[in-house]
Amino acid sequence: MSHARAGTPQSQTHGILVLALIAALLVLPLALAPRAEAFVYWNGYATVERANLDGTGVEPSFITTAGGSGGALAVGARHIYWAGYTGTIERANLDGTGVDHSFITGADTGSVAVDAAHVYWSNASTTPEDPYDPTIVRANLDGSDKTSFDIGPSYLGAGLAVDTAHIYWVDNYSGCAIERANLDGTGVEQGFISLPGCSPGALSGLAVDAEHIYWTTFTNTGTIGRANLDGSGVEPSFITGASFPADVAVDAAHVYWTGSAAGTIGRANLDGSGVEHSFITGVGLPGSIAVNFSVGKPKKNKEGGTAQLPVEVPAPGGVALAQTKKVKAAEVRAEAAGEVQLTIKPTGRAKKKLAQKGKAKVKVDITYTPDGGLPETQTTTLKLVKGG
Repeated sequence: MSHARAGTPQSQTHGILVLALIAALLVLPLALAPRAEAFVYWNGYATVERANLDGTGVEPSFITTAGGSGGALAVGARHIYWAGYTGTIERANLDGTGVDHSFITGADTGSVAVDAAHVYWSNASTTPEDPYDPTIVRANLDGSDKTSFDIGPSYLGAGLAVDTAHIYWVDNYSGCAIERANLDGTGVEQGFISLPGCSPGALSGLAVDAEHIYWTTFTNTGTIGRANLDGSGVEPSFITGASFPADVAVDAAHVYWTGSAAGTIGRANLDGSGVEHSFITGVGLPGSIAVNFSVGKPKKNKEGGTAQLPVEVPAPGGVALAQTKKVKAAEVRAEAAGEVQLTIKPTGRAKKKLAQKGKAKVKVDITYTPDGGLPETQTTTLKLVKGG
């Protein structure tokens, strides 16, 4: 029996059905795209653990490592990397599957970092003749093409970080310092940031975002320090009162750290306010810490009722805001790891509500698709305001 309406040619009906089928197939990949919340990750003795960015959903045995997880952890666009106690760098997919305990071998690793093209680690292996001459090693994301960089006399702590221009590392060789070099290992700047008064060996974790470098001092009255990316504006006590903070991580909204002695994960706002030393508790002896793709706090434009939403991504790729009945679609491209801004523009019911009441709550879907990788989507709710 034909389902064509009276007066509608059969061929035309067939064409409509074909077009509907094509539209459905085009939408299907988006519907099936994996929806992943952002997470904060840390390592215990023989595990990689994680929780949601609001501290809920703690998974103490998210990944079991090979005999211990060392003092290093990094998260890229597609994988989690960590240092094993067996001279390896191990790796797994972001969902915890595909664990490779021997991803890179022969790595005497103290710390790990990753960017859009490479994985980096500090190689502490030295000789009796030159005990303070370690190297930083770089490899492609598939583990191939290892290259060692000579960074000069140094005593490496757990800290290693990378941005779009530099590699940064902690040096406890003579006092406390943070040093850096170009991504190819050239242009080494020893003593890039010197920290007078810091006890030798106390400098530990390291993180970097689009504006600042962050570090930890590993003492019972530990601090999280901060400086501008050019090394100016040094704040050794940016955040105080942490219990043996071993490492630090940062995303678009918060600074996180491990309270190793207290068995906690700490958190604060990017300006150092809202300090929560016991943001997550009961996590054993956390060492290194990392975060992945995350959505930050919107900056609202009361005049137009719009907002700028910061999105922190770990590698180049596309960031898209889905069209809904309340917001317009938007897209932006991230050319490197770091922060991008999505413009939130109200439409339909939200626009009408803003005009009537001066505020409107909207639910938005943000999808990040790393170059060569699968899309991840986060959903968040925010309030737009206008006037007042």
